[in-house]
Amino acid sequence: MILLKIDGYGKSTNHSLTYKNWGTGEPNGGKERTASLCMVFGNTRGMTWVAHIYYSLSVRKGLVQSECPFGWIHYEEGCYLFSTEPLDWYTAQGSCRGHDARLAEVTSKAQSDFLIDLAIRFNKTDNYWLGGLDDVNKGRWVWSKTDIAFNYTAWGPNGQTKQNCLDMFHLCQYKWDDNDCMVSLPFVCEKIRLNRTRLDKLYAMILSGLIGGIWYFVLALGDDYWLGGRDDVQEGRWVWSTTDKAFNYTAWGPGEPYGQTKQNCLDMINFWQYKWDDNNCMVSHQFICEKISKHMTMMFYSNKSNNSIYLEKLNNSMVTLLIPNTVFLLVLLFASLVGNGLVVYVYTFKMKSKTDDRYFIPCLAVVDMIACGLGVSFGTMMNFNPLNFRKGLICKLIWSANTLTATSSGLMLLAIAVQRYIKVRRLWNSSLSPRSKRLTITAIITVSTVISLPCIVLYGEAKVPLQSENTTITGYNCGVLPNVNQDFLFGYSITLLLFCLAVIFALVALYCVLLRIIYRQESFRKRNRSAIRSFDVNVHGIANQVMKVSGSSKCGDAKYYVDKSESCNTDIEWTRYQKEETIRTSKLTRIPFRSKRKQRFSIMFFIITLLFCISFFPRIALMIVESVISNFWDNLSDSEYVIVLSFYRGYLLNYIVNPLIYIIFDTVFRTSCKQLCCRSR
Repeated sequence: MILLKIDGYGKSTNHSLTYKNWGTGEPNGGKERTASLCMVFGNTRGMTWVAHIYYSLSVRKGLVQSECPFGWIHYEEGCYLFSTEPLDWYTAQGSCRGHDARLAEVTSKAQSDFLIDLAIRFNKTDNYWLGGLDDVNKGRWVWSKTDIAFNYTAWGPNGQTKQNCLDMFHLCQYKWDDNDCMVSLPFVCEKIRLNRTRLDKLYAMILSGLIGGIWYFVLALGDDYWLGGRDDVQEGRWVWSTTDKAFNYTAWGPGEPYGQTKQNCLDMINFWQYKWDDNNCMVSHQFICEKISKHMTMMFYSNKSNNSIYLEKLNNSMVTLLIPNTVFLLVLLFASLVGNGLVVYVYTFKMKSKTDDRYFIPCLAVVDMIACGLGVSFGTMMNFNPLNFRKGLICKLIWSANTLTATSSGLMLLAIAVQRYIKVRRLWNSSLSPRSKRLTITAIITVSTVISLPCIVLYGEAKVPLQSENTTITGYNCGVLPNVNQDFLFGYSITLLLFCLAVIFALVALYCVLLRIIYRQESFRKRNRSAIRSFDVNVHGIANQVMKVSGSSKCGDAKYYVDKSESCNTDIEWTRYQKEETIRTSKLTRIPFRSKRKQRFSIMFFIITLLFCISFFPRIALMIVESVISNFWDNLSDSEYVIVLSFYRGYLLNYIVNPLIYIIFDTVFRTSCKQLCCRSR
């Protein structure tokens, strides 16, 4: 059959019908008189006209024809879509949500009659899913989207059995029936109708400063929206996020706020006539921004793909800006792997004399190599995703590992300083036993692990607001999580800072004492050296005189008679004297050599410690500055940002300089490296 639309009997677009072909008894003027009419050319009556109710096709005066999307049918304040695709109840609900709609909710007899009429005309042999269910509380039927109990019912004779989802049952003239939710049926979607004529009017009201029009404007859009309220600091105390002021007005929906711990953000729900709801902050909604100016400006963002494009654009520009820093990090990584790898190989496998002085050197090299690798990896990942870092677990692990290795490196230097102090002061037996050294390394790893554990809770994927082309979008980085306890974060930061300062102070104090002892020993050695030289001169003079006396006896001087056996005894005593003199001289020279080597190693570790403190100083200073000035990084220009970031990560230099110090001060290591180079040639 063919459908034509008219506005009433005898009218079509304000023109009288010049030709009429009503069928028998039509127009009946009876029960259809309250409705707009359609003429049906029906083949059952020889293509004569028939008047039927077609609510879905009526267009009332004052409304534009585009108030419902194409293919949807409007009735009162709603738009309806009859889908012939059979789906289970849950999949059908999801399909409706894909259209920013819901399964239909029936709240009046007129609406029920409208849906029954449409169902009959679409297909008389199908059931249709509606949006009701009682799966939470058996027997308490609610509408799934709003969780509101039925205030109108149209149950059929088979209604309310042990099944949990609502449908219109065609065998009972589309009365209601509870059915198995997993049965596949066609379904009816419902959404709020968009009256564009009213929308334009209310938008003009908003721009002119009439705040009361905002609610109606949002109502016409038919979506859920975030507002600026939250209760994440204190559960149940709702405040506005920018001012931290408690609500002086509320418009909560039924049963709200629900009060669950994870539902800490405020939104407006479409199907509650935009009453307030507490919701999970990680749910994706559209949102409303407010900006105070001469005229109030409201910006509605519904195109999420545009936000992704803006974010990608900002992220790529930052990646390009940070290319020099990325290259710098990769150079540091290469230098650390080569230098510290060489130290571990030579000190572990190539040195024949593994003295007590060198025990901690390969351990420190391993820690430095791991720390540099983690630091460079973390920095490189941040450089490639400065505004779009979405790997929360990796962020937690790398923060913890970085803290662990940096702490281990500092504590290892402290252990070396204590060892040098014991050797120089000659306390106990002036050297640590192997068991003591192993216990020291175990204690270092344990303490470092304990210090790094809070990072797993404090750090992760954090959201940051970004501004791009007059658009506020959400970026993501690896940093402090927004929902952590601020007191705990502050306490941990202060503890970490005090721990670093305590280690640095202990290192400075120990090496000041060591340098003072070395200075005194060197002064004492210089005085002894001059005394030994004068003693040697006297001894050699006496020896010469003895040689002269011995020589004159052998020549047979007339004044003295020396027996031949007595002359032989004199020669033996002279030979013994020369041997004793040689042994004594070698001992005197060996003692300064050992002491000098001990001093050289102490100075070497002092320089390593000094460079450690210097390299970490900018990092500590910048951490203090950024904790005092919250927007410190935002106020930097592009070039300043790159420079300051390089200083912030400059502590990684500490992990590559130690091999150079070993080459300068450790002659055995230097010789072993030369031998390796010669063999490679």
